[in-house]
Amino acid sequence: MKKIICLLAAVIVMAAWGCKSIDMDKAAVIEEKSDHYLRVAEEQAIDYADRAKEKIKEQVKEELAKQDGSAEPGILSGVEDVGLKDLTGAGTDYAFIYDGTPYAAKYTPDNWEITDSYRITNAMDMAIICQALINEHPIHGKDMASFRTCDDMAYEWIQHNVAYSFLPEDSPWIDSVKNVDLDPKDQGKSYRDLYEDRTGKKFDIQSFLDQ
Repeated sequence: MKKIICLLAAVIVMAAWGCKSIDMDKAAVIEEKSDHYLRVAEEQAIDYADRAKEKIKEQVKEELAKQDGSAEPGILSGVEDVGLKDLTGAGTDYAFIYDGTPYAAKYTPDNWEITDSYRITNAMDMAIICQALINEHPIHGKDMASFRTCDDMAYEWIQHNVAYSFLPEDSPWIDSVKNVDLDPKDQGKSYRDLYEDRTGKKFDIQSFLDQ
C-alpha cells in the first residue's frame, strides 16, 4: 500500500511538471522523495498522537483532582458519621445523609448501588462511606475469592464520577455512571473502561481533547 502511494505521488508530481513521458530514473528519485515525505508525515502523526495522549493525561489528572476533593478535607471522621440505616430491616434498602443531602444505597448480592453518587466528590469521605457499606455487606473482588476494600471501592467511585463528567447529559448511559454500582466485575476498571462499557463505543481521544 505504501509503495502504491509513493508511485501515485511520483505520477502526480510528473504531471505537475508537464511531462508527457515518464523517465524511470527521475520517477525513482521522485518515489524516493515521496517515500521520505511519507515517513516524515508518519513521524509527525505519531508525534501528534503522543502529544495528544499527554494532553489527555493532564486533563484527566486535573479532573481527578477535582473529583477526589483532594484540595479539601472530608466532613466525615468515621463510619459512625455516615449514619447508614436499614430502612426495612431486610438488609436491602439503606439510606444515609451526607452534607445535608439524603442518599439511597441498595444492596443486592455482591452489589451496592448508591443513587446520585456523582454528587459526592471527596475521596476520603467516599472511602468512609464504602467502609460503612462493607460493614453491612462485604463485596467480593473480581476473583470471587477476595473481598473489596473501602479504598478499592472508592477508586471505582471516582472513576464513575470522571466518566459521568465526560458523558453528555442526553447520553442513554448517564444513569449508569451517575449512580455508582460497586460489584466484583468492575473492580479496578478505569474511567476509560467504564466509558466503553457504558457507551458501547471505543474510547474517543477527540472527545477528551474537545473538553
